[in-house]
Amino acid sequence: MKTLFDLFKNAMLENPSASRRDALAAFTKAARGDAYFKQLAEDYFYRMAARFEPVQTKHGVTLEPTPMARKRAEVAASRKAESERLGEAAYKKTKAELSVVLLDLPLPDGTRLRQATGAKLAKCEGFFRAVGQALKPTQVVDRHLSEDDLKNIRARYFQHNDERAAS
Repeated sequence: MKTLFDLFKNAMLENPSASRRDALAAFTKAARGDAYFKQLAEDYFYRMAARFEPVQTKHGVTLEPTPMARKRAEVAASRKAESERLGEAAYKKTKAELSVVLLDLPLPDGTRLRQATGAKLAKCEGFFRAVGQALKPTQVVDRHLSEDDLKNIRARYFQHNDERAAS
């Protein structure tokens, strides 16, 4: 059994100069079925006829989108591009607003980094130990290091570890 589009295409291309009524008659004749299928076939025909028209080319007759269908496709493409642009802008804005505050990172024992002393951090591993090395044992993080200082320590720590992992 042919698809509805194949039936539509044959009806439109058999006689491109025929009226829509004649093409519809050929389409429904090819569809041959019960009344419900005939209604579906007619609806499909009208929808497709609004989107495609037969066009004479040097190789014969072919179906091309109507000017209105092309305009709709252009509008849809421009809306999609605008939506993607706005989505990217919203993503960048949200990402900038949702930055991690390093001072609020929890240590393994549950205390916040801002409340930790150099001695407590020296007992930790990884990034926390690197922060502890920047402090004297009795110094508290939020009194002696700013958020920018912590970001610099973090960058150096991860850069150093990436270099060690690569070698």
